Amino acid sequence: MKKIASTIYWLAVAVGSLVLLNYTSYVKPQWLFFGIAVAVGAGICIFKSIKNENYVGQTLAISKNNNRNPVYDYLRLVAVLLVIIIHVLNLDLRLAADMAGTGIYNTMNYIRCWSGNCNTFFIMISGALLLVDKEESVFTFYKKRLLRIAIPLIVYYLWYLWQYEKIGVLTWQEIAVKILSADVYNDNVPHFWLVYEIVAIYVAVPFLRIMLKNMSYTMLTQLVVITYVLSILMKFIPNQIGTIIPLSGWCAVAIVGYWYSREESRKFDTWMIIAGVLVSILEYFKIDPNLAYQDSMTALTQYFIITVLAVFAICFKLQNHLKNFYLLRLVSKYSYGILLIHMWALYFVVRNIIHVSSVMYKGVGFIILVVVTLLISTVAAYLIENLFIDIFNTVISIIDRKKNK
Repeated sequence: MKKIASTIYWLAVAVGSLVLLNYTSYVKPQWLFFGIAVAVGAGICIFKSIKNENYVGQTLAISKNNNRNPVYDYLRLVAVLLVIIIHVLNLDLRLAADMAGTGIYNTMNYIRCWSGNCNTFFIMISGALLLVDKEESVFTFYKKRLLRIAIPLIVYYLWYLWQYEKIGVLTWQEIAVKILSADVYNDNVPHFWLVYEIVAIYVAVPFLRIMLKNMSYTMLTQLVVITYVLSILMKFIPNQIGTIIPLSGWCAVAIVGYWYSREESRKFDTWMIIAGVLVSILEYFKIDPNLAYQDSMTALTQYFIITVLAVFAICFKLQNHLKNFYLLRLVSKYSYGILLIHMWALYFVVRNIIHVSSVMYKGVGFIILVVVTLLISTVAAYLIENLFIDIFNTVISIIDRKKNK
């Protein structure tokens, strides 16, 4: 009975995805291509559901693992919400520039600037989960994890190129060069820069693991403190010859995430929460409403590590009381896809069906836009990853099985 139900479910998902594609796509879909792709994707899902009766529930994050630590699910939810918030407010506050100085505008501008923490969240979560020592070769790590990042990156990148009507105009060689060279700004996918940074960190992870494995917690703490202090000094005292601090940049942020995920760091939780609150208050007064948004963000970057660590500290302190609710699990499971697709969902779908601004209705418009964008992005990520991306994963797994025979 379950097998029949799962087959009906995937057929309904396949048909529903084509219907949604018809109503949400900016350009007319090539129905032959999408029809075949969806049919193949649905067929693979049906086959997997027959082999595993719990497969549908797994894709929908229905099954609840009581042994799973929900801390990182909450952190992913916060990161996803912040990245949506910052892009919702970027447009609305530019259009509402005449309201600058009003209470609602200043509040929204503060929320926007504080949401700049989203990039730090994603990198620190990656560091916390990936830099833990595991017995696997460099090749195994790359095969298992880079493909999980690289294949979705390519698929979503092609999705945006198609929506911007560049598929068919550019040659496949030109498209390949764009993806490999991270031409994100010319292709109107600026939020992909973060994904390329994450890919770069993935390349370094196997080697960072070895370094961190052989480093005592005390020495690790010293590394984090010294690197952070030097980064602040170099911000206030610019280095004229461009000296680069060892392990600076996003790799350092990933290491900070790993450091704070260690059980020994729980002794800092209370102090980190206090520091985060104080820094968040300081940020409010630090924001200059006369500065352009990007300049405001640059002026606040030295605070982001502290505020993100404060949220980490809150989640770790409350981890025994955090509720493992359904939407949390679903968003966490598809957080990477949501990060990639949310700009399309916001600008191609939500803005065309909900004609409100964040500053309307005393901020209620902002809440509506964020919630609807999150829901549509989650649905889109679910469909793309299960009906399209899973095709590539299945082909790779078949090739691996044949090699191992």
